[in-house]
Amino acid sequence: APASVRLRVTAPEATLHSRPSGRSAAVAILARGASVEVAGEEREWYQVRVDDGRAGWIVREAFE
Repeated sequence: APASVRLRVTAPEATLHSRPSGRSAAVAILARGASVEVAGEEREWYQVRVDDGRAGWIVREAFE
C-alpha cells in the first residue's frame, strides 16, 4: 500500500467539517501544527483523518 500523505496545519486554526462545505457542521477545531492524514480531496477541500480517530473535511488553505 502506498504511504499515507500527512499534512500539518499552518493556519492559526482549522475547522474540521462534516462535509466539504463551510456551511456543514463543525466536528472539531484543530490548532496550528496539528498533523492529519489525507484520505481524499474534493475541490478546495481535503478529506482527512486525525490521529484520535476523528475524520472530516478541512479547507485546503489551512495547509498553505
